[in-house]
Amino acid sequence: MAHIDKKHVVGLRQILKEGKKGNLSSIMVARDADSHYREQLVAFAEQQGIELTIHGTRKSIAMRFGIEVDSAAVGLLKQQQ
Repeated sequence: MAHIDKKHVVGLRQILKEGKKGNLSSIMVARDADSHYREQLVAFAEQQGIELTIHGTRKSIAMRFGIEVDSAAVGLLKQQQ
């Protein structure tokens, strides 16, 4: 289970895991992500009814979310009440 203070998850496995649980509000995928990776996330988001945006680069996503390595995708967690 995600920590209450955590606002996002990184990586395909974590995005799929949290998405299947219904914990994601949206997914952000980098424009320069591998096409197979991007297509897999687009299909998953459509299947689960999760908003998906293709925005920025792997480097810009990493900088925006304070991730130490370039990241092709980030899942934004729903806010816990």
